[in-house]
Amino acid sequence: MTKINHFLMLTAFGLTILFMQGCVNKSTSASVVQPSPTNNVTRELPAAQPATPKLNFNNSDFSSLAALTQAFAKELAAATELKRLYLDRTKIWNVSTRDVANLSAYLENEVTSSLSPLFKLAYDPSEADYLISVEFQQDGNNVRIFFKCRTQDGELFRNMDYSIARSYLPADSFEEELKSKAYKLVANILPYEEGLKIYVNPVRLASCDCVTDFSRSFTRLLRTEMVQQYREGHVLRKKPVAVSMRGLEKKAAETDQKRGDEVTNIEAAFDGADLVLDGYYHIAGDTVMVNVDLTDLKGGINNSSSTDITRKIIAYRLDNPTAEVLSDLGDKKQEIGSDMIKISTSRGSGDPIYHTNENMEFWVIAKKPVYLYIYDITNRSKAALIYPYTLDNPQQPLFPGSVKVLPEEDAGFEYKVVPPYGQEMVKVFAATTQLPIPDLVTSKTSLSYPDRTRAISVERTRVQSTLAERRAINPDDLVDYYRGLATKLGVEVYENSVIVETRP
Repeated sequence: MTKINHFLMLTAFGLTILFMQGCVNKSTSASVVQPSPTNNVTRELPAAQPATPKLNFNNSDFSSLAALTQAFAKELAAATELKRLYLDRTKIWNVSTRDVANLSAYLENEVTSSLSPLFKLAYDPSEADYLISVEFQQDGNNVRIFFKCRTQDGELFRNMDYSIARSYLPADSFEEELKSKAYKLVANILPYEEGLKIYVNPVRLASCDCVTDFSRSFTRLLRTEMVQQYREGHVLRKKPVAVSMRGLEKKAAETDQKRGDEVTNIEAAFDGADLVLDGYYHIAGDTVMVNVDLTDLKGGINNSSSTDITRKIIAYRLDNPTAEVLSDLGDKKQEIGSDMIKISTSRGSGDPIYHTNENMEFWVIAKKPVYLYIYDITNRSKAALIYPYTLDNPQQPLFPGSVKVLPEEDAGFEYKVVPPYGQEMVKVFAATTQLPIPDLVTSKTSLSYPDRTRAISVERTRVQSTLAERRAINPDDLVDYYRGLATKLGVEVYENSVIVETRP
């Protein structure tokens, strides 16, 4: 990103489903109603028998999954007074393998729809009178669906199983797809409390803390599943977060006052979120391991979930070579004090994308008074200082509760997207005192990358000490220069960065 002429160029068997929803934590006994001859429901298992359902069942004439779940709901309603139920969406899986499939999502939707008219559904199991579980299993040309209803103390109240011809289920019911994986992840982290606002961050490649094509695709699935499953809450829509400067200042002040100085996700805080869905994935051979967390605004983990995905069902690119280079140059994975300083854009920091002729806007918030040094890094040996704009006048510190918006209203120029397009990193160094700004000279030999690989351990410490004494450095040495200055001068220097993509 280079400022030219006042512009900045930003270049299968089996599934067990537990349904548990309710409000009052109490154990309720009820007499078991014997099924009529026309029902395909087995009698309740004696308490002394194991919980695994019997497999000697009669064939069903249900012509759809909806008809089956409606029969289950009516049978349960006939056996008990109207009560609050909790459906455990985390265990709608294959009874034998505990794997989820597309049928898991289909069952969750149909069971919820069938129970809702007859029962009150709870989002917290502690508030339910009965806890419902469901599993499924293939048996020849049929599929068994097992339902268990237990009281709060674990006593089995009702055990029912149904059969449906495999041909009456969706064709992809037992296929492993990204959608079923997203379903499982979301089901495992749903908050118990109703009415919360959830901000969704992109799932990122862990090795570079960057977004890929797979990230974008899988994050869309997670967002969709969160909307469908967390019906009593609100999933914030992905949209530009910045407003006018006055509006940003107001939001910053409100965030600082209401949330304290521990907020780690300012976009979520500015959007009024209560929780943040965040995640990473790792690549191990033919397996992609995805981990997602539901955190509060201070980074505290409420719930976590993980799943393994075979690469053969992923049609999207898992890597991002350009972002990986930028991440290494900015040392994004090892940024110091990134909880003290945050840089973002008018389109957030998760995956900001701008198109030609659009104006870009960056903004920075800090937890203590700091001086800012912001650079645009576009490739190896290519970086430029974008703030402060001039070295003539000393800058004023950024205080907590304020937002530094770039470009400032009186800057006299814009950051407009023009060719060449691509990805670049905007990185901020924030210091508790003013620091000397180095000259960036491409012809200088990089000390941080003696063999195009970053120096590590003792050698890196030596490099930082040497760079702190220099006035001119290679652009690739920025991180080690500022870390070296921090050690030499005994001051605190914090770092944060955002990778931005520009497109035609």
